[in-house]
Amino acid sequence: MSIELSGFAELESMFLNVASSGVDKAARRAFSAGAKQTAQAIKDNIPSTQKDARKAIGSSVKMSDGEIIAKAGGSVGMSRRGGRKSTNKADRKAAGKKGVGINWRNIHWELMGTAERHTGEIGIYAGKGKARRRKSTGNTRRRTGRMPALPAVSTAWNSVQGAVSATIEDTFVAELLKESQ
Repeated sequence: MSIELSGFAELESMFLNVASSGVDKAARRAFSAGAKQTAQAIKDNIPSTQKDARKAIGSSVKMSDGEIIAKAGGSVGMSRRGGRKSTNKADRKAAGKKGVGINWRNIHWELMGTAERHTGEIGIYAGKGKARRRKSTGNTRRRTGRMPALPAVSTAWNSVQGAVSATIEDTFVAELLKESQ
């Protein structure tokens, strides 16, 4: 029994025509599509009442030492793009709201949660090997509460992991074919 494969010469010439930069470009576009899909899934898992938190979710793809690094999540790609217009402390104060709000700089508070917090004192680190202590600021000590973690990132990744892999594969093949022509 013998098997004969045809089209090998055409396939070989097609891949020889694609320069390594074309392969890198196709791979970058494929991972970019996957990262954007993941970021959108994370946004979809954040409640609609938290619009500022949704604005703080992004994606980024870059090359570093010949490797492609793709990220999606809170604050990703924000500083490189100059940030996104989000909550401003002065605007919140004018509207009669307390605090700084959630934006791309502090989205980790909402995604990871916070411990019990208080105003009216600050943490002091006395030095290497010494215990941390609290120092009063002179203001009234007030409980500000805790923020429970929002499992949007892990829930989103678990729900779209297979779809993202398929998107990366499909986009890579399509971009590679486009580059070869």
